Amino acid sequence: MIQRCIRVLVGQVRITYNMNTITLTDGRLKHSIDGWTGYQNPNEPMTKTKWYKDGVKYWEIKGSKNTYVVKTDNRNLLECECLGFTYRKKCKHIEEVVNIIRNN
Repeated sequence: MIQRCIRVLVGQVRITYNMNTITLTDGRLKHSIDGWTGYQNPNEPMTKTKWYKDGVKYWEIKGSKNTYVVKTDNRNLLECECLGFTYRKKCKHIEEVVNIIRNN
């Protein structure tokens, strides 16, 4: 495990975060920092890390062209990052997650 100390200057305030990093069996790096967990693929920069908030459920659903992330919010309502959900507040990715939840 690698432990790093990250210092960020916000205005005149210096904020320090402690980040723990471990290497997973598939070669990805798992970063943990103050309520967030990030997964970094091998040979990719930190800026490509996918970050997930602890305590929130996430599903990756393959669409016709892209893979979209569906997540629960703090009220257990489902949200999708696709344009259909953004404009209409419903989409086929949400329906697929609802079917997954019902069948488990």
